[in-house]
Amino acid sequence: IDFGIFNSIEEINNSIFIYPNPTYGNIFIKAKEMINKIVVFNHLGENVLTKSINSANLQKEQNINLSNFAKGIYHIQITINNEIINHKIILK
Repeated sequence: IDFGIFNSIEEINNSIFIYPNPTYGNIFIKAKEMINKIVVFNHLGENVLTKSINSANLQKEQNINLSNFAKGIYHIQITINNEIINHKIILK
């Protein structure tokens, strides 16, 4: 049985969902708390994308587009209420 996108939803720390992973470009992040900042690093540890969310636009759901980046492994760093959550993303 193929459940499509649901096969690739990952729950992290009981507080955040990141999907799809692996991805072809768009990553969706859904949290129980407001997301303050998202940073993406390449396999060399270089910052390739930063999405800072100002206090007027804080949301529990965010998306980022990685389709312009080279295929490979990326690390995403999500800040929620001064807590940093790190996760690996595979871009196909």
